[in-house]
Amino acid sequence: MSTMRVPGRAIVVRFWIIDMLRCVLIVLLMLLFAPASASVWSRLDVLEKRVNAISKMSQRMDKLQTQNNRLNGEIEELKHQLEQLKEQQREMYLDIERRLSDSSGAAADSQISAEMDAAPENSAAEAQPPAKSESVSLSAAESGSKLSEQDQYQHGYDLLMKKRDFQQAIDAFQLLLKRYPDGKYADNAQFWLGEAYYAKNELDDALKEFQNLVDNYALSPKVPDAVYKVGYIYKSKGDIERARKVFEGLIEHYPDAPAARLAAMRLESL
Repeated sequence: MSTMRVPGRAIVVRFWIIDMLRCVLIVLLMLLFAPASASVWSRLDVLEKRVNAISKMSQRMDKLQTQNNRLNGEIEELKHQLEQLKEQQREMYLDIERRLSDSSGAAADSQISAEMDAAPENSAAEAQPPAKSESVSLSAAESGSKLSEQDQYQHGYDLLMKKRDFQQAIDAFQLLLKRYPDGKYADNAQFWLGEAYYAKNELDDALKEFQNLVDNYALSPKVPDAVYKVGYIYKSKGDIERARKVFEGLIEHYPDAPAARLAAMRLESL
C-alpha cells in the first residue's frame, strides 16, 4: 500500500513545480516586455511632438515665402518706375542736345528747357530757379546796366533757349561770370556758355568752356554733363581715341549720372 502512494505524491509535486515555473516565467516576461512597451509609446509621443513642431515651422516658412514674394514684386515695380524716370530724363537730355545742335531748327521749348535747368546750384549753396517766369527783355541801353545775378542768368538763358541768339547768349553768360564768378548761377552759366558755342559749331571754344566748368566748379551737378559734352566734341572732331577715354572716365567716376548712360551709348557706336 505504501509503495502505491509515492508515485501519486511525486506527480502532484511535479505539477506544482510546473505551475510555479509557469508563474515565474509569466512574471519574468511581464517584467521583460513591460518597460519596452512603455519606451515605445514614449518615443512615439516624442515623434508626434516633433512632427507637430515641423508642421508649424513649415506653415511659418510658407507665410514668410508669401511675404517675400510680395516684397520682391514691390521691389520689381519700384525698379521699373525708376527705369522709366531715368529713361524720361535721358530722352529729355537728348532732346535738349538735339535742339541746341540744330541751329536751323525752331525755337527751343521753354518748358522742357526750364525742367533741365530748374534748380541751378553750385558747391557753396543750392540756388532757387528764377522767380520770374517771363523772359528778361533788355534793350541795348539796359544791357549795359548792372543786373542782379538772377536776372542776368535768366536773360542769357532766354537768349539761348528761346530766341536762339547764340552770340548774345554768349555775351550775357560771359558778363555774368565776370560779375559773379562765385555766384549761385555761375556753374550753370558756364555750362550754357559752352552749349552756346557748341550751337554755333565753334567746337574749340565750346570744349574750352566745358573744361572750365570741370576745372572751376568740380562739385557742380553739371560736371557729368560737361564731361559728356567734352567727349562728344572730341568724337565730332574725329578724335575717337580721346573721346573713348573721356566717356570711359565719365562712366567710372559718375556711374549713376544720366550722362554716363549717354556715354555708354556713345561708346557702343565708336
